[in-house]
Amino acid sequence: MAQIGFYGTYARFVTEDRDDAAAFLGADNIIGDAFTVEMDYSSGKRVAWIVNPFGKRMGVLNKDVADKIDLANAKGWTTVALLALVAFTEDPAPGYYWGQVMIISYDPTYKDEFSAFITLMGKKLGSGVRPAIDLGQEALKQIVENKGDYIPTGREPLPKKKKGTALVKTERSGTERLVEQARKGNIGCTIGSWLVLFALVAAIIFGLHSCGLF
Repeated sequence: MAQIGFYGTYARFVTEDRDDAAAFLGADNIIGDAFTVEMDYSSGKRVAWIVNPFGKRMGVLNKDVADKIDLANAKGWTTVALLALVAFTEDPAPGYYWGQVMIISYDPTYKDEFSAFITLMGKKLGSGVRPAIDLGQEALKQIVENKGDYIPTGREPLPKKKKGTALVKTERSGTERLVEQARKGNIGCTIGSWLVLFALVAAIIFGLHSCGLF
């Protein structure tokens, strides 16, 4: 088998607007979601945006990773960025959101195999498992031979927590799992997710009433 074109890494992103970035708290940005990477040259310099499944720009990748993705693009490879972490740092004020994505760039000759592999990696990230993704040729051959059904044995550690930093999302919550199923058209899970939300609102109202606030 010939060399398999691939680039994989965990890449840090930062957000440019705190208010817009607060959308990371919602169900439109779930750990394991497949983002695209959009190169924007409109400001006279390159800005590598990660774009969520609903077309919203959510953060900017650093130059080194953007260079690697540009090189992959020049080779005709496909690039996907799986949301792996969302964090908030309060200093400097007023604070900012940042996080990590799992970058996977691959030769589209193996589109079916890597599409299945990316889906599997998204599920693993969603469950809180962070597979190592800096893969050699032997692992890549396993991905192709097993039609994407391959989980790397290595693990990527979470960033070390520093004072003033909170890890906001590291895996999918129960409600987000329902939302993810609802996106796929699972009517039962759609109803279930709404019931969970209604129950949560009802619990808040009951708690406020018990405290004599109304």
